[in-house]
Amino acid sequence: LLILRRLLIRMYDRCLTIRLLPVCILQLICRYFFDFEGLIFKTGKRVTLEKHSPIKQFNEPADKFYYVRSGLVRAVVLHSDGNEKALYVAGSGCLLPQFSPHGMPKWEENLLMEAYTDVEAILLTRSELEELAGRNYPLMEKMLDVAVCLQHSLTAQMLSQMYDDGMVRVCQLLYFHIANRHIKHTHPVECVKISQQDIAMLTGLNRVNANKVLQQLKKEEAIDIQRKRIKILDVERIMEHCNGDANMGEW
Repeated sequence: LLILRRLLIRMYDRCLTIRLLPVCILQLICRYFFDFEGLIFKTGKRVTLEKHSPIKQFNEPADKFYYVRSGLVRAVVLHSDGNEKALYVAGSGCLLPQFSPHGMPKWEENLLMEAYTDVEAILLTRSELEELAGRNYPLMEKMLDVAVCLQHSLTAQMLSQMYDDGMVRVCQLLYFHIANRHIKHTHPVECVKISQQDIAMLTGLNRVNANKVLQQLKKEEAIDIQRKRIKILDVERIMEHCNGDANMGEW
């Protein structure tokens, strides 16, 4: 496992397309679809989703796709034993769920996506998106790029949860939120709009341990804890708890 970790770190150093922070991240995808918003707008229709509205239900295929203009979407996977795992919280500029012209693997039916806040989006059917991507190679290329980024991000998340302690995982999650220049924030950048429960699920911690980390950071005056929101007060203090890969979020 140590050899695998070293190899993956070397891959990160050599390939910019996978230089992601090694934790499943807020507003996950580092390459967004902003450049295609006009094209998507002409094809789909505008919709408004209230908080907790389903975007993709459990046990159903991905036949509807949403380009997020504002708001946040949460993705959760349900294990066969009934446990849930938060994969990411995605924001404006994302196209969800992932699209493949040949369909997605069976396990994706276990994926749930819902509006984490009120969301404004553009809705496309599978046939509309297939036609749009089929006649627009740059859009299809972007979809592939996003899929590769997601794959490597989840691999990095696995390594982080194997080797990093809870403080490192939480701090890297918070740091990436403000360090990734590709994120288009619709709220003050220092405010991370996420519940403590989802911080626990994203970092692979239980809620008790996640709360202990957050309370320690609050004691250090690095953050302020609010209802479903973490306000970052001291970025330098957050960085002190990150490991050597933290600067990957800055490119």
